[in-house]
Formats: sequence, structure tokens, C-alpha cells
Amino acid sequence: MSFFDFVRPHSGLKLKINPDDEDITNRKYILRTPMMAVGKTDHIWSIEELLTFPYFKTPVN
Repeated sequence: MSFFDFVRPHSGLKLKINPDDEDITNRKYILRTPMMAVGKTDHIWSIEELLTFPYFKTPVN
């Protein structure tokens, strides 16, 4: 599930780049993952980053 939230960009979440902005790559859209869309991260994660991220299990009461 984390793969789809952090690593895989979704076409429905892409942002259109304003043509007036200076973008040297000539891209029309910025690809985003669901976690980028909600503001939890600022970049698309690599598989290595996802697999090496420290995991802490929270206790259940």
C-alpha cells in the first residue's frame, strides 16, 4: 500500500504548470503521489528510500 502512496505518481493528481512561470524543462505538468497531494512529503520516493525508512510500530491500547 505504501508503494502507491509514496512511490507511484497518479495521473489524476498532476498539477498543470503555469506557462508564465520560468520552467527550463518545458514540462506541462508536475507529477504527484497521493502523499504529495496531501502535503505529507515534497518528493516522489524511490523504492530504496521506502524500504529503508525507519518503521516504528505504535502500541495498541
